[in-house]
Amino acid sequence: MKMHWRRIACLFAILYSAPFLGCGGGGGGGGGGGTDAGPTSEPQNRFYVIGTVKLPSMPESGNRAPGVDLDNKVTSTANTNAPNCTDRHQDYVNDRNEMGVDNQLVGTLLGLIRGVASNFDAEMEIRNRIASGDLLIGVHVKDINSFQSDDSVKVDVFLVDAASCNMSPCPPMGGMVQANQMWKRRMGTMAFASDVSGRIQGGALTAGPLNLPLSFSFMREGMMINIRLTIQNAKLVADISENGLMRGNLGGGVSIMEILQIAEMIMPGSSGIVEGPLRDNADLDPDPSNMGNCRAVSAGIGFSAVSGTLQ
Repeated sequence: MKMHWRRIACLFAILYSAPFLGCGGGGGGGGGGGTDAGPTSEPQNRFYVIGTVKLPSMPESGNRAPGVDLDNKVTSTANTNAPNCTDRHQDYVNDRNEMGVDNQLVGTLLGLIRGVASNFDAEMEIRNRIASGDLLIGVHVKDINSFQSDDSVKVDVFLVDAASCNMSPCPPMGGMVQANQMWKRRMGTMAFASDVSGRIQGGALTAGPLNLPLSFSFMREGMMINIRLTIQNAKLVADISENGLMRGNLGGGVSIMEILQIAEMIMPGSSGIVEGPLRDNADLDPDPSNMGNCRAVSAGIGFSAVSGTLQ
């Protein structure tokens, strides 16, 4: 069977960059907040907008990659013969020096794409979408009693536009997300997440699990294709202060079945080509009815966000 590697690479590029480039989002509540990083007399809300992202195509020096530990274990070496599919791939270390990071998007899959489509750059694609205003993600952290230690906060995640804009999407000023700007929820969109449970320990915010439904559109051969998928059981962690979210990491899993359905929508007959590599790299959600094989592929992205005011 002749393998059309460039077509496969293009398909993988669409599938694996799209969740982070999608047109979902919306929802949320009021912004504001105080300036005291310690305990506050009254619970406060803080609003942040993601301005930078990190999604390298290969692990960086020291086996580093963005993401979080999704299976609560550290796999130090790859072992394709391991009985548990969650133990077959080597884990990474993120910029928080947290071990056990699950991210099969980096290295294995993005590396495959770059190997046959050298001009593909998922991180640059996301940066361009932020600069164009298409992917301005707000993170609203509510009921904060302390930026150092708080056992119960709530988190909303949704798309926003600059409050001064009458169009949507609206590019941020100068093509960059800057601190202390005023923002508004993007009209006509659904929230990525609402009132998700979180906590703050040692100045680090952790929130989840989240099921994030994402929708996105793109043109292929003159036709508009609309797709919806879900990043399952996602977890967010970041250093939090009144000024921003730093060293942020987001990780979750994407269902193999959902990806195969999307593959058929994009290129009929392609699911049989991509299914093997997908299942080889699956590392989440073992299926007890199918010899314990995993049903989802892990994905991780790094980010930072600056504070703003939600209108």
